[in-house]
Amino acid sequence: MKEYGINTLESAKAPSKIVAFLFITRIFCILYCIDLIFITMDILNFISWIKAGNYRTTLPTDVTNLIAVGAKDPNRDDSYLALAVNAAPLQTLYRTANVTQLTSITTAVTVDALNGVITTVSSTLAADTKTSFIVNNDLVTAASRILVSVQYDDLATGIPVASVDKIIAGKFNLVISNAAGVDALNNVVKVHYIILN
Repeated sequence: MKEYGINTLESAKAPSKIVAFLFITRIFCILYCIDLIFITMDILNFISWIKAGNYRTTLPTDVTNLIAVGAKDPNRDDSYLALAVNAAPLQTLYRTANVTQLTSITTAVTVDALNGVITTVSSTLAADTKTSFIVNNDLVTAASRILVSVQYDDLATGIPVASVDKIIAGKFNLVISNAAGVDALNNVVKVHYIILN
């Protein structure tokens, strides 16, 4: 009787092991099938890229800053097209440095960044006159476009205006003018700059 009870218990456990095994096998098969679906989609997308000519056989070697992005594409099965964007022009946004001029309004400054603020000495530039100083910057090329704007205390006298000339590799001239008809400048001039290469 005792033996019969053990056999009954063992036989009762056996189906639960089989059910667990079948359950795990089904989950594995489902995951495998899902994986096959994604592989098939990748293969079909690759074929559609080839047919449409939307691929490159090599990465460009002249660009060192690539960002991978996905663009919405209704013609693709997964609705996105993989792209690489040249991030080099974006450096203007994050390569920042500031510099303060020493000694006089004609003293050269060095700032090796693509944007920032150049703060001059407190200037006494007379009305309707201009001066300039060299800005050394190893990121400047002869083809650089340099944008400048002026920040000046509204309680100070004079009207400072900034402009750029003589752009060559490694430097440019920053020209400070006083557009006031009568008053000389009497404060520091903050020149915000951005260099586009």
